[in-house]
Amino acid sequence: MNSTFSITATASSPAGLQAEIDRAVEAAIEQAIPRQSRGVLVTRLDHSTVTVELSDAVPYGTTLEADLR
Repeated sequence: MNSTFSITATASSPAGLQAEIDRAVEAAIEQAIPRQSRGVLVTRLDHSTVTVELSDAVPYGTTLEADLR
């Protein structure tokens, strides 16, 4: 998986984490639009940590969620 963009979001509350995820996904989409070659992969690492990245494994225009907990 080749990623050129990655943000790790961490928060102590579910609402805070969701807000961080939303901001990170929006930033990833902004980065994806000019290239139109990668989708957004959101990976939950634990109850308070998520990574958001652009990924070759996800088609452009798609956001995929993975849960590694």
